[in-house]
Amino acid sequence: MRKLTSFGVRHGPMAALYAFILAVLSFLYGYGSRSFMPKMSPAELQIIHDSKSLTDILHNPLWLPYKLISWVFVKLGAAPLSHRFISAFFATCAVFAFYSICRRWYRPRIAALTTCLFAVSATTLTLARVATPAILLYTWLAMAAAVLWFRHTRKARFAPLAMLLLIAGALYIPGAIWFLVLMAVWFWRDIPRYFKFMKRWSIVVGALLGLLVIAPLVYAFVKSPSLATDWALLPSTYNLQTSLLALRDIPAAFFYRSAPNAAYNLGTLPILDAFSGTMLLIGFYAYRRRVRLERTIVYIFAGSMSIVLTVLNTNQLYLVAMLPFAYLLVGEGMTYLIEEWRRVFPRNPLARFIGTLILSLTVLAACTYQMNRFYLAWQNAPATKAIYSRVVPIN
Repeated sequence: MRKLTSFGVRHGPMAALYAFILAVLSFLYGYGSRSFMPKMSPAELQIIHDSKSLTDILHNPLWLPYKLISWVFVKLGAAPLSHRFISAFFATCAVFAFYSICRRWYRPRIAALTTCLFAVSATTLTLARVATPAILLYTWLAMAAAVLWFRHTRKARFAPLAMLLLIAGALYIPGAIWFLVLMAVWFWRDIPRYFKFMKRWSIVVGALLGLLVIAPLVYAFVKSPSLATDWALLPSTYNLQTSLLALRDIPAAFFYRSAPNAAYNLGTLPILDAFSGTMLLIGFYAYRRRVRLERTIVYIFAGSMSIVLTVLNTNQLYLVAMLPFAYLLVGEGMTYLIEEWRRVFPRNPLARFIGTLILSLTVLAACTYQMNRFYLAWQNAPATKAIYSRVVPIN
């Protein structure tokens, strides 16, 4: 009984905090998902159609984690609009993964503020509330969180199993193979120390399970070799001039003007608001002497791969994969700003409090802007309504 009481005292407050965060995210991402846009887009209806049977999924297993849950919804007779809750689930997982990274790198207050900015950004809200697998582009964030956990956890026996499950799911997400390769290079030296805790028979069983997991993907490639190109996010045709123009437009997409995509964005508004964009630039400045840090490697990997995939496919939607890491740099900018403020007022508690208060209020204003941009502006825009205009079929 004492052990149970002691466990509750140690972990109760953190469990309550996580429960509160989960309730808030469920409200943000799930409440009214079937009514905020009563009709569906062609992309939403297409993913539901592609998930109606296991045979269809086997012929095209790309986005498998999303399709399997969608198939369960179909079998349970859930309304098509209910499939939007799948995106809400993956978005919630992404926010917890984001916070797990912030908690390791920043102070609690900065971690909380940074997570709020990422969780209520218009892009995250949109991906969480539409029934498309684009939300799985945040899987790269989960990979980075898992690698950090692998490198710092003492529960080494569970690390290989968690690694296997994560890689198995990630392999079915287009473009993720490149990030997996880069993560493997980063994590290569640490892999042996995890497997030395496992018995030989468990390694063999794990290898067999791994082969079994990727079997549908191999089968699909054999049946349709062209599917491998979509899986690797390699374009069928390549134009150097178009790619250079796409590369030129990437900085503008974050700070000034993005490519029109009414299905996920309001007009040509940039991905970041003014405050987040400024903090991102300050974060870059703060890292001018931190090139060798672990987090810098993560930023370089994520940024490089997202930019390459965006340029090759001339589609700014793939910048979504870079967005969580951009917000992590926003956290770096806020950390640098608050440290400089405290350096000016090293022994003035009132000034230190005012600086923190101003930063918190500014983050609140940025979050309010992003939520209004999604809930009020994007949802009621004529271009958005034109896309989300397909009548939902009656089961």
